[in-house]
Amino acid sequence: MIFYLSGAASAAAAPETPPSVESTRSIPLASIENVRLISKAKFEFELVCPNRCYRLRAPSARALALWTTSITAEWMAIRKRGEAG
Repeated sequence: MIFYLSGAASAAAAPETPPSVESTRSIPLASIENVRLISKAKFEFELVCPNRCYRLRAPSARALALWTTSITAEWMAIRKRGEAG
């Protein structure tokens, strides 16, 4: 299954034409409440949303750091914009 993030700057990273509806899921950045590191050894982290947690695995330690930092920065920026509006 392929996951991609939707909303804000991440929309550019989303596939233009998903491979198939059954194998692709979108996770709205605005729905993320927390980014939780699960395993540095396995490069796993979770995106905590109100109704579900998504456990994802990065291909490397460097990608894990980049992904978790970037995702956290994006959802915090979205949250701040929501509080300011």
